[in-house]
Amino acid sequence: MEANDASKLKVLLVFNKLSSYKKIIYYSFLETLGECATVDLQIHHYNVNLFQEIIEKNLGKYNHYVVMPHFTLDTPKAQYLAILNTIPSQELVLLDKDIPELKHDCLCVFQDFDKDIFTALEKTEDLLEKYSRLVLVLPSDANHPEELPWGFRSFCLMRNKEFSVVENAMNEVVAAGTAYVVIRETDLVEIVKKIRQTSYLLGREVGVISFNETPLKELLNMTVITTDFEAMGRTAATLLLEKQRVKVKNPFYTIRRGSL
Repeated sequence: MEANDASKLKVLLVFNKLSSYKKIIYYSFLETLGECATVDLQIHHYNVNLFQEIIEKNLGKYNHYVVMPHFTLDTPKAQYLAILNTIPSQELVLLDKDIPELKHDCLCVFQDFDKDIFTALEKTEDLLEKYSRLVLVLPSDANHPEELPWGFRSFCLMRNKEFSVVENAMNEVVAAGTAYVVIRETDLVEIVKKIRQTSYLLGREVGVISFNETPLKELLNMTVITTDFEAMGRTAATLLLEKQRVKVKNPFYTIRRGSL
């Protein structure tokens, strides 16, 4: 059933950045809302001042504000909390990250970053047995959630694995008995190139786990740990239409392939 313009919801999406993964969330969200809403998109680029400007200019103009609350790691939490608290809780939807310190509960579809990576590594524990050292390749310039290395370190400490967290793959010397957990695709390419320059066999002597599924990673037979981006957009839109104010953890999957 088509909604007329007067009855349509007005929704403002405020993402931290545009990427292939964010586009999946965006299109899934739009498709699920269908004719029930008109949706505008703005990007805050991890900049809390730009985020404040976007919200101040648009407060009162939309029925719902769907926000990805990822900011630079040096941003004081109090600063973005104050901005989020200006949005009425029944109008606010948090995507990708929960902010439990908010004054009032709002609709939230989130990743549980530290538990997700811990559980994902647990699910590949039988494959990780042959590796004595794990390396997380986590760019320092990309403002990834700080919970990611927490979950990685927790797993390594509990399983008595030697581990390290490095900023990129450029200076990494590939050694047998090492498995890499790689966030960024450029680092994935670099690690795979380095492995191919050795006599080591990928998935036997050196392992690789990549973050976030893509068709290319399937083609490369790459083991992947990934949230379900399509489900995130679909769930948020469905619950918004149902006027629910609940917190839902988004599904997180381990896809076992030959690289581990």
